[in-house]
Amino acid sequence: MRISGPRRGATIAYVFLGLSVAQTLIALIVGSTTLCTALLVVTSLAAIASILVGIRSRRPAFALPWWLLLASCIASAFGGMLTGALATADNPVPLTPQLIMLLTYPLQVAAAVTWLRAYAPATARTVSIDSTIVGVGALITVWVLLLAPAFAQHAPASDPRFSSATHLVFDAIVLAVVTHVAYTSARGNRAFGMIFGAFLTQLIGDGLLAIDAAQGTAIRGGSYMAVFITTYGLFAAAALHPSMVDIGTGAGSVPDRFRQRFVEVAAICMLAAAIPAARPPFGVWDQVVRAVLISCLIAGVLLRSERAVRTIAGKESDARHLAMHDELTGLSNRASLYAEHAALDRHGPFEPMSLLFMDLDNFKLVNDSYGHRTGDELIKAAAERLANVVGDRGWVHRHGGDEFVVTTYLDPERTDALARAILDEFSKPFTLRRVRVTLSTSIGIARTTGGKTPPNLDDLIREADSAMYHAKSRGTGSYAFFDDQLRASAVEQLKVTTDLTESLDDHEFELYYQSIIDVATGETAAFEALIRWHHDGIVHPPEYFIPIAESSDIIIDIGRWALGRACEQLAQWRNAIDGGNQAVSVNLSARQLRDVDFVSTVTDTLAAYGLPASALWLELTETALIDDDDIALTILEQLSSLGVTICIDDFGIGYSALGNLNKYPIDVVKIDKSFIAALGTQDEGDPKHHVLVTSIEAMSTALGLITVAEGVESADQLEQVKAIGCQFAQGWLFGMPLPMMQPWTDHVRPASQLRAQGQ
Repeated sequence: MRISGPRRGATIAYVFLGLSVAQTLIALIVGSTTLCTALLVVTSLAAIASILVGIRSRRPAFALPWWLLLASCIASAFGGMLTGALATADNPVPLTPQLIMLLTYPLQVAAAVTWLRAYAPATARTVSIDSTIVGVGALITVWVLLLAPAFAQHAPASDPRFSSATHLVFDAIVLAVVTHVAYTSARGNRAFGMIFGAFLTQLIGDGLLAIDAAQGTAIRGGSYMAVFITTYGLFAAAALHPSMVDIGTGAGSVPDRFRQRFVEVAAICMLAAAIPAARPPFGVWDQVVRAVLISCLIAGVLLRSERAVRTIAGKESDARHLAMHDELTGLSNRASLYAEHAALDRHGPFEPMSLLFMDLDNFKLVNDSYGHRTGDELIKAAAERLANVVGDRGWVHRHGGDEFVVTTYLDPERTDALARAILDEFSKPFTLRRVRVTLSTSIGIARTTGGKTPPNLDDLIREADSAMYHAKSRGTGSYAFFDDQLRASAVEQLKVTTDLTESLDDHEFELYYQSIIDVATGETAAFEALIRWHHDGIVHPPEYFIPIAESSDIIIDIGRWALGRACEQLAQWRNAIDGGNQAVSVNLSARQLRDVDFVSTVTDTLAAYGLPASALWLELTETALIDDDDIALTILEQLSSLGVTICIDDFGIGYSALGNLNKYPIDVVKIDKSFIAALGTQDEGDPKHHVLVTSIEAMSTALGLITVAEGVESADQLEQVKAIGCQFAQGWLFGMPLPMMQPWTDHVRPASQLRAQGQ
């Protein structure tokens, strides 16, 4: 099998490394100085050639560190070969080659620091301090063990103790830097792992050289030279490995993982403290040098500690900022709003304060049409525009989603002016990257009177939110103050909500039924179940309590009851009429279309009363499809697949009507009664509405849908909808909604037959 591409490059790298390790083992086992020297020369030259080939062939985008490593290997190899050429029995390690080899280490430090700055610029300074501490600790250690004895013995400059001590200090610094990069940004990179191994084996080799130098046995061909064979092999393998091109290209902010460097820093500090204590000084000059070096080490540790404290304090400050500010817009968030309110002087007196609650009208339409990224861009632009308008007149908070809160101590007149200024500013188009959007905002304003009692923030937000929806009811792009009328309405809504929770147990709900007629035959096709609430001696229509119920989860329980009661009644009618195949239509709320258990509720209810899915029609308005439309689509598709008939009610006055017909599994279109009422008589009716009804019916027929004309109240209207082509009609002409009655004897056709006729 032929190996090619990156896999082939990795194989070559591993083969080179394996050969280097094998040569190291051979040199250690044989113990021949000549063999060890020859293997080291061959490996070093091969490594230099391999690094050059790797750089030229792979062309890494961040090549500077590789050229520095190549230069360091050249200096090391040239110095080593020059040592063999100039060495004598009296001077086995001449000074000139030592100075040349010494160039190796600054070049390696430069390469390591270059990678550090490329990979982790945010932590480069901290790592540099840690590496300096390691270097000072290593310097203390080599001073006591190597340098001080050499100075005390008046050793010549060519004494290997001087060079080996220098090598160890640089090794410690380089390894500290490389350790950080290897365990953070370059983690998992095979080539950088080999570089780390190269520096580690180099430290081991220099350590063996230092031991020989301290004992006066530093001769060419020692065991340290065998270890250097592996060092060259690792450098070469790293340059040949395909992952070498990725080193240094992943620059970015990465967390500082001090734990990986802690072992090295702690070990060198412990050595720096223990070794001077175990070795007595050679004189006052030695004591002074030790004191200076230890002082430098302590200063480095203190600097590192001070920086660590500042880093922790900075992270805590960032965490507090993130906790109190919105990540997308940078505005204060809801938590900050409550924290600032809690920090107010609780002893009063309190100044009158206004709270403006606002959201972006039709924001969901933008979000759904252009995606969440455009939606986020719009939120940021709106936040910036709002902050600019408010300025120093108040404080702006993002409450969540497309909702914002402004708090201000302006008087009512100036608060009114501020609201107008916000509306004017938001009437201007937003120019985004993908689209130019024009939308408005609706604002609700609640105000405290001040005094000794602290304001309740939850009450203010609730009141301002109620005022905002009151403003929306008058049209988008407006504002409203929360006043006594709205307060009374809110109190009434709270009372109704409370009463509704008890009404199911008190059996206060009842279903009324209205016929849906086949206009061609006059036969009853189905019945719509309409809920009524008997409370306080009054029969309340759904318009009174359903909108309030939909503001809480009580609508789920009411809807479940209505579904069960309608199916129970239908089952009784079918059993009373042998072979009856009646259908019943039940209205759905928007919250039921977000109830993940709704499909199982329908199937369980049908099974409980022995009804087929075709016996059930479910009616929903277009507005019920606006929120969480993906969830609604999933639920409706599941119901349709069961055979349940899906009807869209009040068609033509809602949101994105044509799109809903195409998107959702609709079976029946119920044309809103306002269009039918405008038909009037054939002589006096509005021709525009006649065209609209005709267009809706034609479009529905083309899509294979059934049409039901709602609100038919006269024979003339019936004739018109029949002429237009509507298959079914519903309205007071055929009877008012009535409570449970005896089974109808008319022929009633199931929904499946209706769909077949519609097609």
